[in-house]
Amino acid sequence: MTAPTRKKRTTPKKVEPVYASIGEVTRFVRNRRGMTQEELGRILGMSRTSVVNLEAGNQRFPLHRITDLAWALGIPPRRLLQELLW
Repeated sequence: MTAPTRKKRTTPKKVEPVYASIGEVTRFVRNRRGMTQEELGRILGMSRTSVVNLEAGNQRFPLHRITDLAWALGIPPRRLLQELLW
């Protein structure tokens, strides 16, 4: 007889406001442009799953890639951070 397995308790990750904001703007603009997550990922050299995590605020997106992301979305980089600037 084997011992019963216990489920691990996982605490939900705390989403940092900066990543949540970048993710919200990314999702909004991507949808407005009619772009899929897969298309955005291909432009950025990321997987679709990474784009999903980016939009959810779970992907720590390097600051030096903000301009790449903004270019791919066709927006100025400051727009990705606009919620944080106020």
